[in-house]
Amino acid sequence: MSNLQSKLALVVAIVLLCCEPLSAWQIDAYLADTIWTGKGAPIENGVLVVVDGKIQSVGPKDAVSIPSTAKQHHLKGRSIMPGIVAAQTQLAGSQDAQRTLTPQVMAVDGFDFFSDQGEYLESGITSAQISAGEDRLMPGVNAVVKLWGEDLDKRVLSDRESLRVKLDESARKPPRIYEPMVGPVSEDRPLEPTKPQLSTLASSLAALRVIFDKASDPSPDSEDEITNRLAEYLKNDGVVRISAKSPAEIRAAINLAKQYDLKIILTECQDLKPFQQDFNEWSEFVKGIVLYGQPPGKITNPSLEDLKQKAQPWELILGLNQAGIPVAINAAKSADWKDVLFIAGQFMKGGVSQEDLVSMLTCNPAAMMGIDNRVGLLKEGNDADFIVLNQEPFGLHTAVMETYVDGTRTYERESPAKTTLIRAKRIYAGDGQFMDDASLVIKGKTVRAIGSDVSAPVDVTVQDFGDAVIVPGFVDLGTGLGLGGPLSGSIRLDTQLGEQLYADDPAIKYAREHGVTTVLLGSMSASTGTPLVAFKLGDDVRVISDPAAIRFRVNDDPASSIASLRKVLTAGKAYHESFIKYQKDLAVYNEKKAAQKKLDDAAAAKAKSEKPKESGKDDDKKTDSQEKPEEKPAEKKTDSEKPGEKPSETEKEKPSEKEQPPADKKEEDEKSSPVPSGESKSGDDKKSSDVKEEAAPKEPKKNSALEPYRALFSGQIPAIVEARKAPAIEQALKLFEEEFKIRTIIAGADDLARFSDLFEGYNAGVCVGPEILITKDRAVTNLAQLLANENIPFGFQSKGTTGVGQLPAAIQYSINKGLGVHDGLQGLTASPARLLSKDMTFGSLGRGKDADLVVLSGPPFENATEVLAVMIDGEWVYDQKEQK
Repeated sequence: MSNLQSKLALVVAIVLLCCEPLSAWQIDAYLADTIWTGKGAPIENGVLVVVDGKIQSVGPKDAVSIPSTAKQHHLKGRSIMPGIVAAQTQLAGSQDAQRTLTPQVMAVDGFDFFSDQGEYLESGITSAQISAGEDRLMPGVNAVVKLWGEDLDKRVLSDRESLRVKLDESARKPPRIYEPMVGPVSEDRPLEPTKPQLSTLASSLAALRVIFDKASDPSPDSEDEITNRLAEYLKNDGVVRISAKSPAEIRAAINLAKQYDLKIILTECQDLKPFQQDFNEWSEFVKGIVLYGQPPGKITNPSLEDLKQKAQPWELILGLNQAGIPVAINAAKSADWKDVLFIAGQFMKGGVSQEDLVSMLTCNPAAMMGIDNRVGLLKEGNDADFIVLNQEPFGLHTAVMETYVDGTRTYERESPAKTTLIRAKRIYAGDGQFMDDASLVIKGKTVRAIGSDVSAPVDVTVQDFGDAVIVPGFVDLGTGLGLGGPLSGSIRLDTQLGEQLYADDPAIKYAREHGVTTVLLGSMSASTGTPLVAFKLGDDVRVISDPAAIRFRVNDDPASSIASLRKVLTAGKAYHESFIKYQKDLAVYNEKKAAQKKLDDAAAAKAKSEKPKESGKDDDKKTDSQEKPEEKPAEKKTDSEKPGEKPSETEKEKPSEKEQPPADKKEEDEKSSPVPSGESKSGDDKKSSDVKEEAAPKEPKKNSALEPYRALFSGQIPAIVEARKAPAIEQALKLFEEEFKIRTIIAGADDLARFSDLFEGYNAGVCVGPEILITKDRAVTNLAQLLANENIPFGFQSKGTTGVGQLPAAIQYSINKGLGVHDGLQGLTASPARLLSKDMTFGSLGRGKDADLVVLSGPPFENATEVLAVMIDGEWVYDQKEQK
């Protein structure tokens, strides 16, 4: 390698080390029936790719490259549009300053970033303008914020969106102002009364002109805060947002804009009809207009004159659009935001298209507020703020199903599960039972009823398949599905395969078209313990258990395999038993602790009920009503006592040496005498609480590589052990089931064709395949039929990708060679589910079971029988009619 090549390799290595790997990013692809970008016509069958909270690409499915590592979200029957941008709100509160001119007030300072904005997110609103005030002429500077996000700085889209000016009547009733005098009050300098502020439109306009004149040519030495703040704002080309309702107020706003060359946003306009001829002229300085829709479900009684003179808001949209003036649709009251889509839909009465209405809720308000480089449009580089709808944006029953901010789902509608009644000529439950002229009631993801006469709501959706036959969804116990290709080699036992599934694997669609609804995925070639994940083959693959089993292999010459596996299993068992011991020790410790607390509580209660004995001079005073103390024999005086002198208290309480029990006897008495905690023993003040409390047992350190063994040794998941030759099968059964007491499934088990008694005395099951008919010494054995007759539970494995779809045909051939139809159907449905766990809810049809089913044109496994439809978790994932 040359010196130059070495340097280039070093540079590349440094760059790779410094760059974050793409796999570390969160990549999601959302596939929907339609995507409304915010501008123009919707994209049919579209894809939105989001990487780390930003939009990477958006477009038709056949034109967008979906990264192989992307998690795909199939939004069948759904629409996507940008998150709604609320053009004007009072989310900063309506606490106005006392003075009528306060351009120094910043609305962003009054917004509570930690308040719950769930109602807005539920309505699809992801960003909102927040006004500085409501009832002053110039209440302050507005802002725009996101309504969700952990990074508060990123949530502020603009802290200086516009300067608010209110010309409507609500701003012309400010409070009177009291301005205290500087210096002492005297007869010559009395207290002055409060002063009125601006109270008419004329006086308000005059005041605005004064302040704008000063701000247009400010004095360098000016100390007027109002003028200086306004001058600074206008110097930076700040937008002025003017609330003007009546024609007079609108005209005044337009004149201000012309006189001072302002860029303005007009809001709350109730009557723009007189100005329709001026819209083209307005486009030079009107940056946008915010129109308010009618409150939903409200009946008002305007006068006939008003109805004739005033135009409805939607009647002016076309003229404003032609003039190039952006329009944003707003809710008149905070409570109306929950119905913003319905409110916007009213504008369709004026011939406004859905495309334009989407723009009026998203990109138009974003553009007029200068934040369309981040929100309001679904385009490359913008924040992934979008909503998922159940249908087109302004349908009669349109509802927001999900809301996303920066690619994170912040709201998901909990809609009631739909109920479907499915009828067919025959229904197989999967456990050997069947019913003729029967029905299934499906609610959400589960079966609620099955039988010839079932209860169902009156509004249930009925699907009658006539002479068709329904069977449970098929199960494959060993595949390479879900990763876009087969999985090989050793996989770490702590690998979460469920996180790597690829929903758009073409082999998944092929498999479910042939009735396979649930599979196990893992490495079929690994010899040591490797995880298997169980998942459903729906449009959005659903992981059932990860891991659902651990797969091992015993070689045909089993000596070395068994020694290696015994070592692995011994370590796994020791790890499992360390937690069992900890749980037992913890239970004993908690029991002791509870008993001790009970004793302590009893002692405390007793101590509280007894009054302490008082000491002092009053002890020597006795009344006649008091009992006399019991006479005691005279005590022998000590040498230190003098005649006529009473012994001291300490000497009176001190027992004589004769009264002292032997040390051994005293200790024995203390041990044998149960005294509640807190009580003294024979005058001894020592309490049980003084004894050092026993330490709690220490939980073993968790090892992710060994964690699956806890599920294995506790019986939650089985071991699937590939063993084909008789010695390997025999040794595998002895090691796993006999020695380590593990639930075991032998995969392959070819030599059972010659030695059918190998399983005698064992409870293991068998995973048959991919070869089902075994040829040994020119003799062909139908292994599945043999297992059925030997009463050994079995399931099937294809060990394939596209080969999964061929599994039902392979079982059909086994049936042709002697396997019973019911046994074959059980081996493909209920039996493998039971082998994995008795708690599995797939593999059979019954009350409370998963709604996984296959609709067949005729009896199972007949040559002419076809798959008509497939349901997984209550959703139809295949319909033969749609494919033709």
